[in-house]
Amino acid sequence: MHELSLCKTIVDTVLEQMKKHDLPRGSLLSTKIDVGAMRQIVYEQMQFAYEVLTKNTIAAGSELDITVLPVIIKCNSCGWKGETDTIMAYCPECFSVDTIMLQGKELTLEKLEVR
Repeated sequence: MHELSLCKTIVDTVLEQMKKHDLPRGSLLSTKIDVGAMRQIVYEQMQFAYEVLTKNTIAAGSELDITVLPVIIKCNSCGWKGETDTIMAYCPECFSVDTIMLQGKELTLEKLEVR
C-alpha cells in the first residue's frame, strides 16, 4: 500500500500551502492531482488515505480529485506516437521495443480549490 506514503506527501504539501496562504479550516473544497497510469495506484485506497490523513486538520472535509493520465509512448523505429494500455511498451505499428515513454509516470499536485 504505497498509496498511504504518496498521499502523506500530498497532504503535507496541501497543509503547508494552506498555512502559507492563511486559509482557515473548511476553506479547502478539493485537492486535484494528476496520476500517470504506470503509477499503479489503487484509487480507492488513495481516497481513503486522503480522508484519514486530512481528518482533524484544516483540510478536513475536502475531496481528493484524481485525474488518470494515459501512457503515451513514441517509437524510435517508425516514429509512431500515441496511447498504449500495455505495460510492455512496444510499438503497436511496427512492434519495435525501441520506444520512449512520454507520459504515464506522473504524480502531480495540480491545484487546490478553495472558497
